[in-house]
Order: sequence, then structure tokens, then C-alpha cells
Amino acid sequence: MRTLERFRLPVWAVCAALLLRGVAQAQTKPWWDERWTCRKTVQVSPVGDYGEDLAAAVAFTTGGYLQADADDLRILDEAGQEVPYYVVASGFEDLCTVAFPVERPQQVFDFYYGNPRAKGVDHDWSPKRGLILEVRTMGKGGINNWHQMRDLIANSPEVQGRGLHHCVFDGHNRFGPSDRYISIYKGFLYCPVPGEYDFATTSDDASFLFVDSDLVVQWPGQHGAVADARHHAKTRLERGVHFLEYYHADLGDRQVAEAAWRVPGQEDFVVIPPEAFVPLWWGQVTQYERFEEGTLVEDPVDFSFWQESSVSAGDGLLSALRFHIDSPSSTTREAREWDFGDGVTSQDRSPTHVYVRAGKYRVSLRLGGQKLTQAVRVWHNERISGAVPEDLARDYARRIEGYDLSVMAVEELLAIWGFARLYAAPELERQALGALIDQPGSFRDPDASQVLLDQADALWMGGHYDIAVELLHRLGARYSQKEPALRALCNEGQYLLALGKRGEARDAFESLERRTSDRPAYRAMALTGIGDCHRFKGDADAARGSYLEAEENVEGPPGGRAVAHGAYAQAALEYLRAGELDAALEQVALWESAAPTAKLDGYFSLLKTIALCKRGDVVRAYGEARDQFAANPEGNYAPHMLLLQGDCLALWQHSDEAAEMYRKLVDGYPESPLRPVAQHRLQIPPKAIAELRFPVLDF
Repeated sequence: MRTLERFRLPVWAVCAALLLRGVAQAQTKPWWDERWTCRKTVQVSPVGDYGEDLAAAVAFTTGGYLQADADDLRILDEAGQEVPYYVVASGFEDLCTVAFPVERPQQVFDFYYGNPRAKGVDHDWSPKRGLILEVRTMGKGGINNWHQMRDLIANSPEVQGRGLHHCVFDGHNRFGPSDRYISIYKGFLYCPVPGEYDFATTSDDASFLFVDSDLVVQWPGQHGAVADARHHAKTRLERGVHFLEYYHADLGDRQVAEAAWRVPGQEDFVVIPPEAFVPLWWGQVTQYERFEEGTLVEDPVDFSFWQESSVSAGDGLLSALRFHIDSPSSTTREAREWDFGDGVTSQDRSPTHVYVRAGKYRVSLRLGGQKLTQAVRVWHNERISGAVPEDLARDYARRIEGYDLSVMAVEELLAIWGFARLYAAPELERQALGALIDQPGSFRDPDASQVLLDQADALWMGGHYDIAVELLHRLGARYSQKEPALRALCNEGQYLLALGKRGEARDAFESLERRTSDRPAYRAMALTGIGDCHRFKGDADAARGSYLEAEENVEGPPGGRAVAHGAYAQAALEYLRAGELDAALEQVALWESAAPTAKLDGYFSLLKTIALCKRGDVVRAYGEARDQFAANPEGNYAPHMLLLQGDCLALWQHSDEAAEMYRKLVDGYPESPLRPVAQHRLQIPPKAIAELRFPVLDF
């Protein structure tokens, strides 16, 4: 479920304001008080019926000059008289939203701010229009009744965000993480006729709905939402404006907050629509001036920003923000440069920038000889858009592909990589991986390191063998003493050996050995890999020597290595029988680490080959069976290794080489019980892993 965008003006109002700006700039008004350095002129436009208690709202950028609590804001009308106001949102970013009373359409006001010593003024005024949403981080307390909820709100002072809203119909937290938060909605509802109004709530978790300070309907406690109006209650209301309050607490999991009503004469409940709330008039900035050292600054720089759209990507959210130069009005001849606070820059006049994570960014605009920096908040906000997520994702991917990813932090690169994977953007995925490899922080970030290693494994399993090896090689060449680089180097050697590239594999293992003289566990991996290279050549004695040297670098398992052989073998076999392949391979890896000489034992290779084959890694399965047979062609498991080599080659669609392996078994091992199986394979070679049966698993 989506929420609506932050407070914005309609397009027609923006166009009208641009026309008004030129008129306003031609006039110079006296400065109210030189202690205030900034002035913005605002003109209001009516929305809906005039009615009573007229009020307008405006969202204006502050350039960092306004105090966080807006205590230095002063609003003057056309007669120079101070006007009361109500701060809707301030301090979350350099954007302030305020409401203030108005008397007529097209009324003009001057907003003064930029006095760090000014004290706040208590106007004791608030609008009787609109709907405001405030979200707080949940503190300690219960939600089983209204008294508990009221105390919980009092114990939850941290405000995540606040702003004008359209209706009570939300499926996640607009301002922050969607777990353990409190939503407080307060607004003014217009009831068109007198009579009994039926109000309903559905929520996940607790919710309480008040009208004119009376509790009308509630659904307390921890629970999920329902898709009906079973939680409802009636109250009699007169025609006119009524004060609505809705309180919602979310403990986690799913998020729903929804208020509905059934007005007199209607049969069905409907979500209380945005038009049911008395509208605020719109205010638009038409001129910006700055006063410094007794004089007006000529053409001060100012820019506005707003969130255009968002796309979900797993647990994250990517958002597109639009930036526009508001002052000076003409900058066609000025050199300009935007810095979006995440390392990306632009020279466009009105750029759209995609942020890959929510948060606060310091965005700068350098224009001619001036520079303005503002704090811009990217909210956890999904704006309703006409475009479907896939179309937005393609546009986002196109934009991000043009960014310099080398300047981005690890967290941003991980978000981009996850987004590219989710929405099938291979070029962007490749760029993100390359930037992650070259980013020094990747090797200090366990998530980034694991992403790169997992991606190499995924590429290998997808049949992209050379690309997987290249990725591991680049990882291994980077920051040679870092653990991810050492793991990458070890994996690179194993992949190369599986592909039959013994010389390159040995280079990788020997490089690993040189780097790990003071790290016994990794040195043991290197020596085991060198032993594998000897085994590949069929030199069992040299392989045994390397394996024994590897065992000297690791502490023996409890009970000795003989006991470990049996324990790991039995565990791996049981996991294989249960179809838990990853667990089986984990036991094989522990077996190999504790007792590398087991790699000359055919039973070890039999179980490892079967696990790899069933997992779909037929290349490494073939390599294990091939190397075991090369080192021990007369052993008890030699016929098994030939059969498994043939099966892997058949699945790999190397039919001639597969037939050669089956014939070797038929001709070279006439007494083997596997000979009839090989004869059958010669007639009907396997085409899928599911067709293979492994007798060792049947006992």
C-alpha cells in the first residue's frame, strides 16, 4: 500500500507563481528589521469553498538560515502587521511547512527569518483545516486500551517526521522504518448533513478514533488488519466541521492504518476521502531576498526540491528527487554545478536525482560566484505515480548507470546491486560489482564482502565460469592481507582446477601460501590446494606430502583424525539422504579442513562428488571425480569415479567424453557391480540430474 507525497503545489499554481515573480521582483519594499537576513514573499491561492476560518499553508526552503524550531520566523501581512502562524514541520530538513490565517484570495505576505538570536512567539493559533500526520518512534508501554496508549504516546517523545497528509489510509511509515512506530493523525472533517455517522477502523496493530475529543471506535491490542468494517461505531454529528483524531501503534511485521465512514443515507463504508477534510489554501513563494551588512544581496541563490517517486527494492527504497533553481530567475549564462551529497554531481538546471537510500543529504548548488547548501531529507515515502514500478525501475537504472559509482559508499553500492538484481538490470549490476571491488570499504564491510563472494558463486552456478574466476581474481588481488581477499584466492584456485587449468590454479594457491605464513588456517587451505594440484597430475605421494603439511597447520579434531573421518562421513551421508545438500557440503568442508589426507580416500570424493552433482555444480563434481581417479586408479572407488565422471560429462552435454568414461569402466573393471550401470548409460545417457541414482544413498 502506498502513501502520498509530501506537501506540494499543483502545476498550475507553480506556473502562476513564475508570472507573479517577475512583477514582485520589479518592486522593492522596505526591510522590516535588519536583524532578520532573509525575506520570502508568499501569495495565496484559494482551494475549495471559502467557508470560515480561512487558512493557508506553504512549504518553503530555508537555505539553512531558519532556526530548527522556526522560532525566528515572522509573517507580516500587506499592512506590515505580524500574523500568527502554526509550524507544521521544521527542523527535519531545510524545508519548513507553516499554516497561517488569510482573509481573501491573492493576499500577499512577507516571511522573515534568519535571525539566530530571535526568541519564539506564542501565537496561540492553529488552523481549523487540513489533516496533519505525525510519526513517533515507539517508546515503552502497552496498547491494550486507550489509557495505555495515551501513556505510550507520552513516553514516545522522538518525532520521526511531521507533515500535511491527505487521508488516514497508509500501509507503511511515511517518515521512517516501518516497525515500532506511532502514527498520530489530526484534522478537520466536514460533515455535509446532520445525522448518525458510522466510523470504522482497521489496523495492524492498535487504533483509536476520536471525533470532537470523544472516543468513537477503537481496536486495541496486538493484531493483524481485516478487510472489512467489523470494528465500527456510530455517533450523531451536526452539519459542519468536526475535529478528527486517529492514533495508530505498530509493533512490527505488517503495517495498516485505515479510517472509514458511512455518512447518513449511504449503505457502504468508504475510506474517509481527502476531499472530506476542509482544505487549506495554497501559498507560493514569488520572491526571495537576502539582506547582509546593510544591503540587499544581488540575485541570491535559492533552490527548491521535492520527491517525485519511489521504487521498493527488497528491504530498501530508491527515490527520485527533483531540484529546481528558484533564484535568480535567469541563469542561462551562469556556470552551475549540483552536488547531491552522495558523491554524484550534475550541471543541469532542473535535475532529477535518484537516491538509493533514505536519509538526510547535504545538497549544494554552486552558481556563478555563489554557493548554497541545504539539508535534504529523502523520506521512506512511496508517492502515487502513474508509472508501474518496472517502468520506474528502468528509468532509475538508466539514470544510475550514468553516475560515477566509484565515489559512492559501500552501503549505496550494496543497495544499487540489490536493486539491479531484483529488476534485472545486468549492466548496472556489473557496474555496482566493479565499484564494490574497487571500494576500500568493501573489505571492512562483511555484507559487501559476502555479496561479492556470493556473486562469484552465483556466476559459477549459472555457467559463467570465466567471469566468476575473473571476479575472484580481482578480489584476491585487492588488499592481499584482508580475509575476503584470501577466501577469494582460495576459491579462485578451486574453480581453476575444476576447469582443468592446473598451472593457474597452482599459482593462486602458492600466492595464498606466501600471504599467509602467519595465518595457519589459511596456510592450510593453500597447502591443501597445492596437494589438489598434485592429485590432478596423478601424483598421490606429492599430494599426500602437501596434505600432511596442511594438517600440521591446523589443530586436530577431538578424538583424533581417525574418529573425524567416520563422524564427518556419517554426517555428510545422512544429509545427502535427507536432500540437505548445503549441509552435506558443509560437513565435507569440515572433514577436508580437519583431515586433508582424506582427499586421497575414495569415499570422501564419492560423497563430495554426489553432493556437488545433486546441487547442480557438475563442473566441480567432474573435477573431484577426475582428480580422485587420477591419483588412485586402482582403488576400491575407481569405478565409482569413472561412472561419476561420465555422468557429469553427459549432463554437461559432452557426450563423446562421457561415452569414453563409461567404456573405461566396462572394459577396465569387468568385476565391478557398476559395469551394468555403465553399459546402460552407453545406451541411454542421463539428461538430467533427477535421472541419476546413487546406490550409496540407498543403504
